[in-house]
Amino acid sequence: MNNTKVTSDTLSEKPRLIRFGFLFFRMKPLTLAQIWEVGGILEQQEIKAVDGDVNVIAEMLERVDNIKAAQEIAVAMLFRGSLSRWLFGRFVKSRLTMERYQQMMEYYLMTLRAAFFLISITSLKGVKEMTKRTNTAEATVLGDSSVE
Repeated sequence: MNNTKVTSDTLSEKPRLIRFGFLFFRMKPLTLAQIWEVGGILEQQEIKAVDGDVNVIAEMLERVDNIKAAQEIAVAMLFRGSLSRWLFGRFVKSRLTMERYQQMMEYYLMTLRAAFFLISITSLKGVKEMTKRTNTAEATVLGDSSVE
């Protein structure tokens, strides 16, 4: 997929369909509120370092809270409204597989790259305008010019 298509799909918020059980749900790019909410869920998680050889099953069972957090994150990223989360949250959580979770993450990472690229360009253009040199000897002050 080329960068132009990714950017245009992100700007138009073109949804991607994902199937859980017998139902299809539309995934849209994340809003800032959803990013904030996912960040809150992730802050509560404990991070443990893994060194040397690891028994993957034992480590996974030890970190069962992280799996529950992944389910919460998937529901928060899939649904924007609280009513949809309440209606379909348990259904999605019970059918969430690692393959579906990976598909969701790949989609969101793809859309975030394009969105942050555009935000960066906009911000940098604003900074360039603010720091533009003028031909006058004095700096022009914006705002209220009356000094008392």
